[in-house]
Amino acid sequence: MKTVTCDIVVLGGGGSGMVAALRAAEHGKKKVIVLEKSKMTGGGANFATFMRTFDSKWQKERGIQCQTIDYIRLVQDEMFWQVEPELAANSVRATGEFVDWLMELEPSLAEQVYPGKYLFPNEFDPVGPQADNHQKRTFGRMVMDTMRDKAAQYGVELLTQTKAVDVEMSGGRIAAVLAEQNGEQLRVECRACILATGSWICNEKIAQKVCPEFSLKALEMTPHTNPAYTGDGIPIAEHAGAFVDYDSFCIRFMGPMPPRSIHGPEFSIVNAMLQSRYVITVNQNGRRYCSEPLSHLSYFRDGVVQARQPGLAAYQIFDMNCIMATSQLPHVELEPHLLEVMGDPNITQDMDAVRAQMDAIFAKHPKGIYRADTLEDLADQIGVDRSNLLETVANYSRACAEGRDWEFAKPADALAAINTAPYFAIKASPGTDGAFGGVRVNGRMEAYAADRKHTVAGLYVTGDFASGRYALLGGYKAQVLNDLAWAFASGFLAGTNASDDLDRT
Repeated sequence: MKTVTCDIVVLGGGGSGMVAALRAAEHGKKKVIVLEKSKMTGGGANFATFMRTFDSKWQKERGIQCQTIDYIRLVQDEMFWQVEPELAANSVRATGEFVDWLMELEPSLAEQVYPGKYLFPNEFDPVGPQADNHQKRTFGRMVMDTMRDKAAQYGVELLTQTKAVDVEMSGGRIAAVLAEQNGEQLRVECRACILATGSWICNEKIAQKVCPEFSLKALEMTPHTNPAYTGDGIPIAEHAGAFVDYDSFCIRFMGPMPPRSIHGPEFSIVNAMLQSRYVITVNQNGRRYCSEPLSHLSYFRDGVVQARQPGLAAYQIFDMNCIMATSQLPHVELEPHLLEVMGDPNITQDMDAVRAQMDAIFAKHPKGIYRADTLEDLADQIGVDRSNLLETVANYSRACAEGRDWEFAKPADALAAINTAPYFAIKASPGTDGAFGGVRVNGRMEAYAADRKHTVAGLYVTGDFASGRYALLGGYKAQVLNDLAWAFASGFLAGTNASDDLDRT
């Protein structure tokens, strides 16, 4: 077995791990080794578009009003103050500290981003000539490129395709990490450990405990479902004596997501109907379960509702009358972040033109959308119970005639009977931006011990595997920061504190 030695070992080379590693090395001149089981570092941060930041010099120089205190109070109120005040305050403030540090490392970045509600990249330049939409230079990619570029300068050793599997304890702290590298055993002696192993969403055994209906096959695949996210940090944390807060484990669903076969401007109608107020939504049993449309709450809150349905499945049911009613809606009635369709010349109030457009769509044989001349045939196509769907539509039609939807309280002006063939269905798949939860941390990113009172000496936890920065409200993840901001802020705090703490020991 090969043995190497360092001051700090970082388990996981994703966004939070890379920031923690470079910060610890640069801030305290520590020898840092990063163990990453994939072929490259960066993880999901390579694809993350933006982060929210507060109190940075960069913002002050541009005259951007400071809203930090008001923001902290706002999000803490939303979470009923379930997040430790120190953790909330430290992580929010650390976003600005991180941005200032980043731009000291690489001053050219200051002119490559612009402010809005969040911090965005100025350009989305492809990484290479063959780059697709998922490879463009996002803000997360900018940061990860900077971390990789600066790693050698500050002596950070990046060991990819190296999986941490266990730890050795001595005197209540991690003394070494055991890893597998190219089929061989590696022992990394350390004085401190930063656990940044990320999500467990591809560990279906754990995921199904959190959501019994969960199945990766039911989701639209994204970087948030990277096959590397298998929860490797869980047994390591437990062996180290850390408090793994299983009650905090959650999968953040979002949606509804259009079928992957739907793309291009010719599918404007399909996208519009996915969130139209005139559709009805049924589950796999052919029953309604909410006041339509699915997107009337928010992208993430609706995901929570859909995730409670059998098989996570949902179908938007509508007819030509619903399409025509949707085409007459003011643009403001639609979710702007999901759809910019109304006013599109592809949407028309001419019935013959709409029929022709629908014919053109179905000529492409897309998966996930269906058309039938009868409701019975539509039920068979989408695989729901015939009698249930017929009863559901009949009940809804009576509600439309009465002008009152007693079952789901849909607004009267959104009631449009579904009674004119052809009939349509769209499979509204849920998406996810990941699974969250792991070791409970304090405001310094230190891991709480199993007694929930003390901390594990020399163990810090960051990113998606750190619990404590959000509250679960009926399955909805109300959080202090968006995930990229949390990744970078928690990594920055962990790297800073781990380095400082070693100086005191």
